[in-house]
Amino acid sequence: MNKSLYVYTNGIRCLPEIQNEYDMNKIVFVGNMRTLQNQDAVHFFIDDILPLAKKVIPQAVFHIIGAEPPLDIQKMADGKNIIVSGFINSIEDEIKNAAVAVAPVRIAAGIQNKVLISMACSIPVVLTSFISIGIPELVSTKNCIIADEKADFANAIILLIQNEDMRNSIGKAGYDMVKTEYSWNKRLSGYEEL
Repeated sequence: MNKSLYVYTNGIRCLPEIQNEYDMNKIVFVGNMRTLQNQDAVHFFIDDILPLAKKVIPQAVFHIIGAEPPLDIQKMADGKNIIVSGFINSIEDEIKNAAVAVAPVRIAAGIQNKVLISMACSIPVVLTSFISIGIPELVSTKNCIIADEKADFANAIILLIQNEDMRNSIGKAGYDMVKTEYSWNKRLSGYEEL
């Protein structure tokens, strides 16, 4: 039987090397902000999770990075605690110095680029179990932290910000996993032979 259909799944460009310097107060969310699931995730984070994290880390700053933020999210920006970037030319340049990336997504399915892009920049990711299913290589406390309850999610962020060794270990493990499993070289292997 001859094969006439080949599927090449999602790939990510990894930074050439792991980032050693970062802003220990920078928390990032990446996603196109016109989608309902990303808007819901940002509202959930700002309303329910960020206040808990800021009780312990009052200097934490939340960066919302993604095109087309609706007016209600734009109005959340205060330039001090919450920054809304909107469209940017290079996500990697904008996030590579973050301490933690968050993906508190409650409405979605499939592979989440927001998780892979952050990991490709060696940033540890805290995400919900709902979207972790789309990336079977994820193992909580090894290459990410999976948390669903708002207190657990906030505690994971606090732990990563306060424990540099753990932050760097999870960030490196995530980077290595993405480089091994989701880099374009891996995903497009065999394409040129077609």
